[in-house]
Amino acid sequence: MDNTGYKESDGKLIYDIDWNFIKDIAIRMSEYKSKYPKGNWKKPMELESIEEAMERHFIEYKRGNTDENHLIAIVCNAMIINYHKNGCNTNLWKL
Repeated sequence: MDNTGYKESDGKLIYDIDWNFIKDIAIRMSEYKSKYPKGNWKKPMELESIEEAMERHFIEYKRGNTDENHLIAIVCNAMIINYHKNGCNTNLWKL
């Protein structure tokens, strides 16, 4: 008889996430709180300007420019685009 416990995990999400990367996203969003009001990224906006900013950061990343964390900037821009393209009230917890 096996006395080892077991927890079913088939079909469950696996949160093997780089939490430092998530923290860096939050830091970047916080850095601009003096420039933009809280939640500004959720307000309706022209997404083309966000896409262009993401492209500029990608180019700087590919060039090896390290003046800022361009990958984090890309992710922040992608988050904004995703939020608006997938509906502002998307409930991601219903995955």
